[in-house]
Amino acid sequence: MTLGWNGKRSADRGYDRATETFLTEDWTGLPLPAAPDQNDAREAMRVLLDPFSDFPFADERCKAAFAAHILHMLVRHLLPTVPAVVYSAPTAGSGKTLLATTPSIVVHGRGPTTMAAVQERGADDEMRKRITACLLASRTDVLHDNLSRGQVFAPPAVDVMLTTPEWSDRILGGSTTVKTPNTLTFAVTGNNLRLAQDTARRVVAVYLDPGHARPETRQEFRHPDLVGHLHAQRSKLLAAALTVLRAHFMHNDPLVLGAIFVPSRTLGSFETWARAVAAAVEWVGLPNPIATQEWWRVQFGLGGAEGEVDALGELLAAAAAMFGPDRFTAAELLAASRAAAFENLEEPAAVTAEQRQRLGEALEAAVLGVNSSSGNRLLGKFLASHANQTTPSGAVLKRVGERRGVATFVVQLPSGPAPGARGAARLVAAELDAALDGRVERVERV
Repeated sequence: MTLGWNGKRSADRGYDRATETFLTEDWTGLPLPAAPDQNDAREAMRVLLDPFSDFPFADERCKAAFAAHILHMLVRHLLPTVPAVVYSAPTAGSGKTLLATTPSIVVHGRGPTTMAAVQERGADDEMRKRITACLLASRTDVLHDNLSRGQVFAPPAVDVMLTTPEWSDRILGGSTTVKTPNTLTFAVTGNNLRLAQDTARRVVAVYLDPGHARPETRQEFRHPDLVGHLHAQRSKLLAAALTVLRAHFMHNDPLVLGAIFVPSRTLGSFETWARAVAAAVEWVGLPNPIATQEWWRVQFGLGGAEGEVDALGELLAAAAAMFGPDRFTAAELLAASRAAAFENLEEPAAVTAEQRQRLGEALEAAVLGVNSSSGNRLLGKFLASHANQTTPSGAVLKRVGERRGVATFVVQLPSGPAPGARGAARLVAAELDAALDGRVERVERV
């Protein structure tokens, strides 16, 4: 079944010229009201969400985001761009992956293309290859499953894919470049995920809060075999989803900027989706799913511009207390947070355990993976990307040349240089890294 902007449906198997889609199933007998109104749409939304009552949605906004996932998958052919849907929870066994697969079952009669989470090293390159492979194989629904607890979801390839109607990439192992319409819907799951600034504005969030230490031990469910129930009731659920969209399209004409129903929120780069899908969800009485972006920031203080700016401000304050007006590299900044870097110094001077702890906590909050083997590289990229950015306190990170081919930075405070440990933490990066690895016994100060 496919749907046009005028609410006209096409249910015959084969190619539909009006919507430029190919239908692999025959839905000519699907029961749909001829002229659904708002009351019909509200009842249809109740029917659509009824099988999912066992899931512990954190609030109605999260339920609205889930409803939007089903609806935008159904009319993806009409939408130039759609946001990703993030499924998260405080603990394993909450039902994230199961819930994230159900929109594909309702719309396509099968599960999504599910891929294991990509870890940090090479993640963006791998994500780019996966996106290209899925588009070339005409798999339009992708689930990136089970990211590590607290992992920041921020692959640039996904950010680009979410906001472009046409995807272009070079075929692996050759020089041929392919271009293809972007018809992907993208979902990701993980426990207490973090969202980077650029990604946070490109997603809506479904958070499950079971309120139970071991939610996998639950036994009482309305539908113990949920997947089997969805397959059995698929025609009913598909009819309900189409009724919500048809009623909205026919009564509100979402393509017209001065439409009858104006949603409470819109979303940059996803304006058509906001008018067609988010507005339909809000029109039937649920919150606007875009509101989950604000909810996410309030709950976690992570993701979005505000969270990242706050983390940067705390990092610059901690760095200024350690380095004063002196220049530092990423490696030196990271090393300054570690007690081992100062154990063999004859004059540890003004560097205190409290300063090291504050700097270490600020680094962890700002840059996920900073304490891994690739921490220097990750921190260097973070510093370079935030050069000349002013924090709410007025502190600014400045890039001031290089030292031995490595970029150096300095923190400028509106009140002048910090009175902290000027020069006390300036260490030669190569010697310091060796000392932290146990290869040398003494580190000298510059």
